[in-house]
Amino acid sequence: MSSASRGLVQEPCVILYCRVKSIIPFGEVSFPKRLKVNGEVSIAVDVREGYFSFNADPQNNDQENRFNHERQELMEPLRMGCSVGPAGRPLSGTMGPIVKINSDRIGFLTCAHAVYCESELIDLTQSEPIVLDIVQPPDNDSSVSHYKYSNRLCGRVLHAMCRGDFSPSAADKFGIDAAVIEGTSRFPNAGLFVPIEESQLDETGFTPDQPPMFNTGAMMPYPITQGFQRAVIKIGSESGLTLGLLRLTQGMVRYSTRDGTLRRDNEERNVTMHGLMEISSTSFDDNPFSKHDDSGAGVYVVDDDKKLICVEI
Repeated sequence: MSSASRGLVQEPCVILYCRVKSIIPFGEVSFPKRLKVNGEVSIAVDVREGYFSFNADPQNNDQENRFNHERQELMEPLRMGCSVGPAGRPLSGTMGPIVKINSDRIGFLTCAHAVYCESELIDLTQSEPIVLDIVQPPDNDSSVSHYKYSNRLCGRVLHAMCRGDFSPSAADKFGIDAAVIEGTSRFPNAGLFVPIEESQLDETGFTPDQPPMFNTGAMMPYPITQGFQRAVIKIGSESGLTLGLLRLTQGMVRYSTRDGTLRRDNEERNVTMHGLMEISSTSFDDNPFSKHDDSGAGVYVVDDDKKLICVEI
């Protein structure tokens, strides 16, 4: 829609934004009122004061919020890094690496605490998990208009286990927090991730034309014995693509016990997890390597050919 002296005219146009419309720099001329394409088609030019932003969400005017919104909208087909959660529950996390369950079934990994409530997490060490449907986008995301989507079902819990200081088996000093979700027909046939903002791609050595992909299923062998530190990346539904450093001590990964928080029913609960691999953030903007709703996202080493090797979730 272009503006004219007689009012608004609805037609295709090229929009030019500038700080001040009424000032033309010395030695320059005003913008043309129309442009010709191939000497034939004429397109109107509309000059406006202000600025623009590429934005999928009109209520958010910055790139980070736009990509956060895209990661939480319906993904068809699914992509790793999107937001998932149990149907009818105020919980959510991130769709992690795609896994093969057997020759004709596939699924994905996420964290058990993104699927089950606290009392159920304790029982996961002693019994089979409660079967739950997993949806994308999740039910607890108030920014998504769920009524728009008729097919949010993306999987069903197949296996799950969680061990920490909220568990009777915490004495074994080993932390496990994982769930295997068997997928539906919404699954992709390629290892694609959610949209990633260009600044995050630049920081991690990728480009919009060559974004990260995880097609090989390559895993870092255990125990990890590299005698040097390795850069790793993570793609989560809350913070997107972040860069970190896998800390190595005397040729071995440093396994540590850490106190942290889990978001439960809109509240944060203190927990202690054991046997964690320590990763420090190396992002230029000092953002953390991972945030709450990134739970379940894969952590990857990037090799010299820009191929990903999964370390953990």
